Amino acid sequence: MNDQNPDSKNRLLDAAEHLILEHGFAGTTLAMIVEQAGVTKGSFFHHFDSKSELGRVLIERYARQDEQFLQQLLESAERLSRDPLQQLLIFIGLLAEEFENGHNPLEGCLFAAYIYQQGMFDTETRSIPERAFRRWRRAVAAKLEQITEQYSPTIAVDLDSLADSLNVVTEGAFITARVFEQPEVMVDHLIHLRNYMELLFEKRPDDGA
Repeated sequence: MNDQNPDSKNRLLDAAEHLILEHGFAGTTLAMIVEQAGVTKGSFFHHFDSKSELGRVLIERYARQDEQFLQQLLESAERLSRDPLQQLLIFIGLLAEEFENGHNPLEGCLFAAYIYQQGMFDTETRSIPERAFRRWRRAVAAKLEQITEQYSPTIAVDLDSLADSLNVVTEGAFITARVFEQPEVMVDHLIHLRNYMELLFEKRPDDGA
């Protein structure tokens, strides 16, 4: 087997992701990564100059996957309804389905793993999770702006703060799910958020009626 082929690079990244989610970046050693990946140290240094470079490449890959996932959810929700409130509710519902049928919340979030140990990373690497969080904020904020053109909040609410609710709920649920070893926490709280959004807005009377 050629330890210098692209597959060995992907194996190193996959191994590092699994180990960092389990042990943190500081607790994951180079020896652990190469053993988990089933490659040599020579292969590691063929692909990466250091553990820090692997860390940057890994979070860049994770961010690209996250961005693609966000776009797929948005496009699916927009295909299923023309109403912006329904689009947001569907969007949250589809996210809940992903955790119900696929991604295990007990595995955690790589963004969170990096944020908790951000002192170990350079400025560019630290900025990658922030940009990802901002993408999710902008996506929700855009839907909320569209919603308020047709709906009125039933109680006073800060829409800028509300736009962060999806990030707050999901990241908090990652922690809670792991503490209690209850993966269903993620789905439960996304459903709570969806219900809140549905109750928060009411259709404005048709001015032309």
